[in-house]
Amino acid sequence: MTMSSGEDASGKSTARQRERQARRNLERRERDRIYQPTRSAEFDFPKPAPEVKSKLIFATTPRCGSHFICSTLFQTYRVGLPLEYFNPAHFESWGERAGASSQWEALSHLVARRTGGNGVFSAKVHWTHFEALPSDRMRNWFRHALWVRIERADLVAQAVSWEIAAQTGSFIYTQPSWKTPQYDFDRIYDRLVQILTQRAAWSRYFEERKIKPKVLVLEQFLQDPDAQSAALIKALGLPRAKGPRAPSIPVVKSQQREINSGWRSRFVDQLAKRAVL
Repeated sequence: MTMSSGEDASGKSTARQRERQARRNLERRERDRIYQPTRSAEFDFPKPAPEVKSKLIFATTPRCGSHFICSTLFQTYRVGLPLEYFNPAHFESWGERAGASSQWEALSHLVARRTGGNGVFSAKVHWTHFEALPSDRMRNWFRHALWVRIERADLVAQAVSWEIAAQTGSFIYTQPSWKTPQYDFDRIYDRLVQILTQRAAWSRYFEERKIKPKVLVLEQFLQDPDAQSAALIKALGLPRAKGPRAPSIPVVKSQQREINSGWRSRFVDQLAKRAVL
């Protein structure tokens, strides 16, 4: 029996849908694997949970190097396990883990399982995630925290890195790229504006509350991570952890690639030409 053109088109459409769904399922499994340290019970600190003596919060913006810096600091076993728990998707998974009836209950569950042996609970928080916290009660929980700002001196490189990650879906070096990124001046410019806006929001938050956070700059940290980590721990007065250590987390590496430097140079050249005009 001969297949009609309509049936042929319908079959191709169904095949494409199955292909897209298979790709989405693969991406979801890959994300779950990569983000296990943020969500999985496998990376909880051993019980019983100690009393929380310090809340250590890293104020961040996308692609500022916070994942690398926080993963390095974790290896000191004095800063808890500072990950992106308050990303709405991650925080929702903690509510599911806890079977929580409220976000406050989810927060309690999270803190009980991710507080280090020295009583330090830590997290890194982008401004957009902090701003999206659902209640004043949640935001007030951050009162009396020890704050550390993580910044990147080269804002253009940060904007380029963000745009490449957004296009490829590769936000951590172990994530595969799902497509070849295409250079776009306007999109990189928008990323740069967003970074500046979020940095200004953090500055305003700290100024209004008379908070003087410690500051880590990625480029300086990369010169001597051990010395920078030791200096921060000393400045914060964080004690040694007691009892069993948390499981190791995957080693984090820089995602800096040749394409990043090429895009950065191209963007700076175009920006200079537009400024002249």
